[in-house]
Amino acid sequence: MPDSRTNPSVVERLDLHIDRVPNRLHRCRRWVTIVCGLVPLIFVAVFTLQRDHTIYLSRPVATSHKPAQADCKSCHQTPWQPLARLTRLDNNVRSVHDSDCQRCHHQSKNDHNPFAMTKGVPDCAVCHQEHRGFQRLTEHSDDFCVKCHASFDKHPEFAVHRSWSPDQPQTESAEMMMRELLTIAEFRESTTGSQWRDKSALRFNHKDHLKPLNAVWDKQADTDASPKTVQLQCSNCHQPDATGSYMRPIVFEEHCQQCHPLRFSGKLSDQPLPHENVDVVHGVLRDRLMIYADQHPDEVAGSSDSTRSRLPNKSSTATPKDKWRWVEDELRLIETSVFQSVAGETTTPKNNACQKCHLTTNDDSAAGFQIIPPRIPTRWFAHSSFDHAKHRDVACIDCHHVASGAKALESVSVEDILMPKLEVCQNCHGATRTLPTQRFGRQNCVECHQYHHVHESNSADARSQ
Repeated sequence: MPDSRTNPSVVERLDLHIDRVPNRLHRCRRWVTIVCGLVPLIFVAVFTLQRDHTIYLSRPVATSHKPAQADCKSCHQTPWQPLARLTRLDNNVRSVHDSDCQRCHHQSKNDHNPFAMTKGVPDCAVCHQEHRGFQRLTEHSDDFCVKCHASFDKHPEFAVHRSWSPDQPQTESAEMMMRELLTIAEFRESTTGSQWRDKSALRFNHKDHLKPLNAVWDKQADTDASPKTVQLQCSNCHQPDATGSYMRPIVFEEHCQQCHPLRFSGKLSDQPLPHENVDVVHGVLRDRLMIYADQHPDEVAGSSDSTRSRLPNKSSTATPKDKWRWVEDELRLIETSVFQSVAGETTTPKNNACQKCHLTTNDDSAAGFQIIPPRIPTRWFAHSSFDHAKHRDVACIDCHHVASGAKALESVSVEDILMPKLEVCQNCHGATRTLPTQRFGRQNCVECHQYHHVHESNSADARSQ
């Protein structure tokens, strides 16, 4: 059958002006596109005019940075860095630099790993990443540490922790810390093993002090009074500070004087000495001997080589020169007993003077002796983080051991450094849980190790001890 359709007939059935017919769907799409483009621009313009930059935040800043949340320029000094990162394809392009952080967080050039790292120091923002919500900036996963510290064997620079040589190149901070360490400890080589030894310059024995029924003399009682006996505990001397994290320094008047009232044998033995430096004790003894000489003139005159001739019915009296000579002679004898170490000394309170605990040397001072200042660290691991309060359920002797493995109450030498070994900490931190009821401490790197070096002296002077 022939096709009855012709070109004119087909054209007549088509609307050639259909594109001019209004299309509500297209019009709606067009206006939606225009509005979606203009509204953000207007929104950005309004906030920009109001100097409010919070709309640019990907997430809220950390809690400690909330005061600066509305002022982006306080941290982001260089503009358009995100665009520069896209165009350069370089992830190291940042709008925040260390100098921006250090305007508020004052850090020295050696605040990063003070022992080993001498170059390639990571920027602050590498570890402290902002706009992750209100969590603390110091809460990191171990990935930050493991990037560099995956294997200790591959880092020979860590040998500074075990031994030290003046020829080994060190950073300025490492040398400072090592010099400080060498004032309180020394590394000794021996046939039984090399280890660090305490250099506190004291006579002390933990075993004697922690043995049952120690004798304690009352400070107010007579020297011949019978002592009472007590069982000393670690907490009698080692007491936590206000925070509960670390221990307060040992103070003689508070922790030692009740058992060691600084009495001595001979004259004036009923008057304990003050816990002061040698010059002060020298002056106190001289004053007490002068008073004693005035109260006992016969004793002074009888011991003098140049007394006046005795007359009938006249008592012998000492001249002023005799009294001064007698005082000087007695002072020399007493100071020798007090300051100089005597072989075979006893533990009775009458011989409980300075040389009982302190090491002394001869010098040219008025007393002729000088006490070697003790170097007692307030914290052995000054750059670690520890909280005794969180470990209060653990006994002291469970952690504090001698290098040989014996517990602290078996230590007989003041040279023993009674600090826990890493294996002791790993019993709880890093232990494998075998039962659902077992509880262990966290084992994140930053739980114990501080990264930034805030240098503080870890030893106190002799007087404060």
